Amino acid sequence: MSKVTYSALILGGTGGLGKHISLAFLTDFKSSFHTVRIGTRDPSSATAKELSEKGASIAKLDESDLARSLDEAFEGIDVVVNALSTRISSDAQQAVIEAAARSSIKVFFLDEFGTDHRINDFPGYDHPRWLNKQKIAAETRKQLKGKKVIAVYTSLLLDYALVIGDFADAFL
Repeated sequence: MSKVTYSALILGGTGGLGKHISLAFLTDFKSSFHTVRIGTRDPSSATAKELSEKGASIAKLDESDLARSLDEAFEGIDVVVNALSTRISSDAQQAVIEAAARSSIKVFFLDEFGTDHRINDFPGYDHPRWLNKQKIAAETRKQLKGKKVIAVYTSLLLDYALVIGDFADAFL
């Protein structure tokens, strides 16, 4: 009996967190995913080339025609992992949700790789980025009815928070 395998798309798969997710799919989970596609703005980057050499196919996310490039990237995909930065525009976030809704994907992982903002209760918990994540999660679940939407809460990723972006300002 042959083993069933799936196809995965990692949006933002060449970014700071996305690269690590991509590498995990290409190594640790390779036997479960016959196709690993990386969605990136820059297919010529060193990271994109490295991932391609490890077996990934690369899909250019063209910001001038994002809906079309997302539709192409989602084609034939079972699982989407959204590792795009939370700093992308609301239009781009909406384009990702709409492309996922139009596609035949089965599972969509939200870009929730941090603390569970739904239960935070400390000064600064109402940070605009967390409020935006709540809004995006609700909109994604609403538009992707019938598809599995998953949030993975790993921790605050304190090392990222203190080094990258305006999270540092909220805690220092």
